[in-house]
Amino acid sequence: MTDVHYRNAPIVEAVIDLRVRFGAEPTFDALKRAAATLKQRFPIQEDLAQVQLALKLGEVAKKKASSNLGQRRIGVRLHTGDNSRVLQFQQGGFAYSHLAPYTDWATFRAEALECWGIYKRLFKPTAVVRYAVRFINRISVPNGWSDCSLFTSLYPCVPQALGDPLDRYFMQLSLPQSQVARNAQLIINSTLAEGNQLGGAALMLDFDLFAPTELDTDSDEVWQHLDAFRVRKNEVFEACITDHTRGLIA
Repeated sequence: MTDVHYRNAPIVEAVIDLRVRFGAEPTFDALKRAAATLKQRFPIQEDLAQVQLALKLGEVAKKKASSNLGQRRIGVRLHTGDNSRVLQFQQGGFAYSHLAPYTDWATFRAEALECWGIYKRLFKPTAVVRYAVRFINRISVPNGWSDCSLFTSLYPCVPQALGDPLDRYFMQLSLPQSQVARNAQLIINSTLAEGNQLGGAALMLDFDLFAPTELDTDSDEVWQHLDAFRVRKNEVFEACITDHTRGLIA
């Protein structure tokens, strides 16, 4: 069941994310120069910034607290012309995204591995300190949300005394995944959003599976872990949907 390929796969974004450590962290200018060499493949490019807040506290009786808000540029985000792929080169790591329509893991993995090779060659990280996969699913529910259990096995339990059935919710679960990898953690975000058509709804299932590590950047073990995460993600997805939902995306 975990290797089922759905014709109408509901994945709107899949991400492979690797956090790294450097002997000498690349400068923002170095990241920009690297991005420029990939302009033909990733023509849409933008800076990534991190907001910084500095809070200064004076003597309470004499003056009020003051704050300075600034930004620090930490990397670049690169998009393909059709916006189906996004590559991030950051001072803290590397990320590669496959947006809808999703193809398959083998294609996504191969593309990410190629871009990771470029990142390693240019910036020479010394270790991978965290690895992750994230899959965001959007399942259209054409006739609205009349019965949670018809579409998913993962939903809030609402006491009848609260009144009418829910029409919106957001739920987050944090689940250890030591059976997959040491210190691995799974974050599931489940929510009900407005659909793309009048009267419809959309079930959002967001799976973020990650683990801290200490691995050589050239080790195949990193990608073996990512493969295992992908298998686990499929198991979790199948556990969260129903046969009715499978019929919608088959």
